[in-house]
Amino acid sequence: MRAVLHGLLPVGAERRTRHLGHAACFVRFLTDPDLAKVARDAPRALENLVASQIAQGQDVGAAAEAAFVVASTEGLQSSVLLRQRTADEAITMIDPQLARVFTTTNPAAEYGESA
Repeated sequence: MRAVLHGLLPVGAERRTRHLGHAACFVRFLTDPDLAKVARDAPRALENLVASQIAQGQDVGAAAEAAFVVASTEGLQSSVLLRQRTADEAITMIDPQLARVFTTTNPAAEYGESA
């Protein structure tokens, strides 16, 4: 799961350019009802993936934790694109959240990896 969340960040020139393109398209998604309908399901799919990984590491609250972790990471995208934070700073903000969510006795579960 760590790789999925880090993949959401505009780390490096190529991903930064891709994220800027996504940001430019976002305005169309806000104004075109057909595009908005398609986009509406994408965040939930990502949250569902993250929730399934979290559920393997804890008993309750996986959906809420997933929504929070994904929203936090998506929020960090903007601050990295605006150069308010570096990519490394964003990564160091994500990792403690994953450690908090995956407080289990299974060390492999810490980042959503299977044992």
